[in-house]
Amino acid sequence: MEERILKLEAEIFKALGHPVRLKIMEYLKDKEKCVCEIFPYLKMEQSHLSKHLAILRKAEIVDVRREGKNIFYKLKNQQVSRLLDCVKNVLRKEIKEKQKLLRQI
Repeated sequence: MEERILKLEAEIFKALGHPVRLKIMEYLKDKEKCVCEIFPYLKMEQSHLSKHLAILRKAEIVDVRREGKNIFYKLKNQQVSRLLDCVKNVLRKEIKEKQKLLRQI
């Protein structure tokens, strides 16, 4: 069972491991968005966006729903948003420490 959980965790981290997908998740952080909103925000071809969204769906990071011709995405679990915030806090701390070292030089 532990091996299965580790594989699922790895799948999530793999899905998180691309700048475009991180940007999508940041954009979905506050509320559900239509693909028609995500597409212009990212300024990329729709086929590329679809591939990234499919990876996030497969990893169960986002939920999708259809309303007429519109397709909407949202973060499935706000814990993912907190995870992103945690990573940013780690980076901020690292940057502050490096800046402190640079001032000492």
